Amino acid sequence: MAQSRTAGQTNSLFKAIEQRPLAFAAIFFALGVLLSSAFKVLPFYVPLALLLACAALYLLTRPDRNVVIISAAFLAALLSCSAREALISRDNIKYEVEKYDGKFVTLSGVLDSPPEINPERNTAAVLVRAQQLMCGNDERKVSGLVKVSIRTELKPEELQPGQTVRVSGRLYRAKERRNPGEFDYRAYLERRGIYALISVNFARGEDFEVLGAGKPGFFSNAALLARRRLLETVEKTMPGRPVEAAVVQGMILGETDNIPSAVSRNFRDSGIFHTLAVSGFNVGLVTAAVFFILRFFGAGKRFAAKFGIAAVLFYCLVAGGTPSVVRAAIMSVVFLSATALEREADGLNTLGFSAIIVLLLDPLDLFNIGFQLSYAATFGIIYFTPKFQSALKFFPKWLSGALGVTLAAQIFVLPIMAYYFYSVSIISLACNLVTAPLVWAASVFGFFQAAAGSFLPFAGKLLGYISGFAVTLLLPITAFCAGLPFAVLRVARPDIFTLFLCYAVLLLVPPLIKQAKTSPVPALSVLVTLNLIFAQAAVHKFTRLDIGYLSMRKAQARYANYGGGFSVLYITGKPSEYDLERVVLPALYSSGVNRLSLLICSGDAIGLEKKIKCAMVLVKQEELRDNLLVNSGKNFFVSVSKDFTLVGKYCGEFFQMSGKDLYFGPDKRHIEYTDVKGDDARIFYTYGKGWREVNFK
Repeated sequence: MAQSRTAGQTNSLFKAIEQRPLAFAAIFFALGVLLSSAFKVLPFYVPLALLLACAALYLLTRPDRNVVIISAAFLAALLSCSAREALISRDNIKYEVEKYDGKFVTLSGVLDSPPEINPERNTAAVLVRAQQLMCGNDERKVSGLVKVSIRTELKPEELQPGQTVRVSGRLYRAKERRNPGEFDYRAYLERRGIYALISVNFARGEDFEVLGAGKPGFFSNAALLARRRLLETVEKTMPGRPVEAAVVQGMILGETDNIPSAVSRNFRDSGIFHTLAVSGFNVGLVTAAVFFILRFFGAGKRFAAKFGIAAVLFYCLVAGGTPSVVRAAIMSVVFLSATALEREADGLNTLGFSAIIVLLLDPLDLFNIGFQLSYAATFGIIYFTPKFQSALKFFPKWLSGALGVTLAAQIFVLPIMAYYFYSVSIISLACNLVTAPLVWAASVFGFFQAAAGSFLPFAGKLLGYISGFAVTLLLPITAFCAGLPFAVLRVARPDIFTLFLCYAVLLLVPPLIKQAKTSPVPALSVLVTLNLIFAQAAVHKFTRLDIGYLSMRKAQARYANYGGGFSVLYITGKPSEYDLERVVLPALYSSGVNRLSLLICSGDAIGLEKKIKCAMVLVKQEELRDNLLVNSGKNFFVSVSKDFTLVGKYCGEFFQMSGKDLYFGPDKRHIEYTDVKGDDARIFYTYGKGWREVNFK
C-alpha cells in the first residue's frame, strides 16, 4: 500500500515536470547557482565536462526526458557561474584594488551607464569601464568596472554612456559587513562586477574630466535619447508640479532620483513602493497599448503581436533592463509569440523560461532583491490568484480578482521583505486596494502623456493634468497610511532555513488541504511536522543570550539580549544618523529585538527612542539615585547600578557592562571597546552552557 502511494506520488511529480519542464528547469538552475556560490566557483572545465557527459549519456542511453531537463539546467548553472569568473581578465581592477587601496590614483576609462543623481545630497554616481590606472610613477593597463562618486552638482545630460573620462581621487574597496544585520555593500557591488570605488571631491583638489564624446551603440543611444526625451516631456507638461512629475517618472520609467526622500519613505512604509519601480505592469501597459491600438486601426492579430514584440524590447532598453523589466519583457514576448503562432502559453513555463534567460545573462542576479521580489510576486499571482478568487467568489468578479491578485503577490513577498528589511507592512493590502485606481490612472495617463507630449505638447499637458491629479490624491493617502502607528511591524530576521520553510508551507498547504479530504493522515502528519520545526526554531531563538559590541566610528554601542526576558542597549558617544539607521537598528532587528527593555544612552543618542520602542530610557547625564532592577525571571535577572553599570545573570552565567568595558563568563573575560572600535563587531552568546564568540570580519 505504502509502495503504491509512493509510486503514485513519484508519477505525479514526473507528470508535473512533463507539463511544465521550463518551470522545473528554472528551479534546478537556481539550485545550481546557489551551490556554486556556497562552495565557490568550480574550475570552468569541470561543469563543462559534466554537461558534455550528460549530453553523451542522453545520446547513448536515451534516459527519461525529465531527468535530462533538470540535470542539464543544474549543470548549465554551474557552467555559467564558472564562465562568469573565467571571463574576468587578469588585468581586471579586482586584482589590483588591494595594492592601491586608499591611495590617490588617476583612472582613465569610458562611462558605462547614465549618472545616478542624488539632488538632496548633491552627489552623482557613475560606472566607469577602466582602461588605464596611474598611481605616482606606476602606470598600467586595467579593465573592469569602477564606481565613481562625485560630490558636486551635475546635470544628467552632462554625462552620457560612451564618453571618455579621466578621474583623479582616492581608490578603495567597499566596506564588508562589520555588524550583524548590516547591509553587505561589498558583496552587493561584486555581484554586479564592481570591485573598486573612487570618491571625487573637488574641494580636495581631486578631479573628474570628460575627454571625449565616445561612440555609443545605435540601439543603446536611441534608447537613452528616447528615455531622456520622455523624462523631459513629463517635466515640461507638468510645470510647477515637480513632485508629481517625479512620481510619474518613477511609475513609467523607474526614474526615482528626483523623488523627495520623505515621499519615497511614505510609499515604502505604506507598502506601495513597488509602483515606483518599472515592473510587469508597465511592460503589460506597453504591450496592451501597442497591440490594441494596432488592432483598432485594422491591423491583423499576428502583425500586431509582432510589432508589439519590437515595442516591448525597445521599452526594455529605455527602462534600463533591470531584472523585473527583463522578466516581464520575456514573458510578454513569449505570450505575443504564442499569439502570432496561434498557440497558448503556460504562465509558470513562461515564468521559468524568463528566469533561465535572466540568470544565463548574469547568474548572480539570483541574489538581487529586485529579482527575488519580482519573481516571488509573479509566481504568487500565477499560483494563488485562482485559489483566492474561488474563495472570494461571493464578491463581485472585478473585486475578487483585484483582491486575489493583491493577496497572492503580498503573501509571497512577505518572507523576503522580512529577511531583507526586518519589517512587514500591515496596511499594505488595504493601501494597495485603495490606491490601485489612482496608480492605474497616473501610470496609464502618464505613459500617454510622455509619448503624446513628445510630439503634441498640448495633448501632453492635457493628459498631464489627469496624471498629476491622480498623484495629488495619491500623496496624502500614502502619507496617512505610512503615519499610522501600526503601519509597519518590525520583525526578527528569519534565517535561510526558516525562509525556505515558509515557502515550503505556502506551496504545500493548498495541495495538502486538498489531499486531506481523501487521505487525512499523511496530510496532517506533514502539517504537524512543519509546525514542530517552526516551534523548535522559536524555542532555539528564545533561549539564547547575546552580548557584545557593535562597530561604529564615533560612538560606543554594547547590547545584551535574552529573547525570553530582556533586551538592553548601552550606547555612548555621538552616533551619526547613519550609525543608528544602518548599524544599530539592523543589529537589533536581526537578533529578534523590536522593543528594548532598557536604553542607556548619552544625550546625543536620545533620538534612538523615536526609532524603536523602549520600555525604559536612562540618560547618563542624569543622576540615578538607586540601583534599578530591569527584569528578572526563573533563570535570569538584569539590573543597573547607580553608576550605570549593567549587571546580568542567565543560567548561572554572569555578565557586566561598565563604561567601555565588558566582563562575562565564569572567568570574567574582559573585552574593551578599543578592541572593537573601527574594526568589526564582536558578539558573544550562550545557552547557559559556556560562551561562544562570533566575529564579523
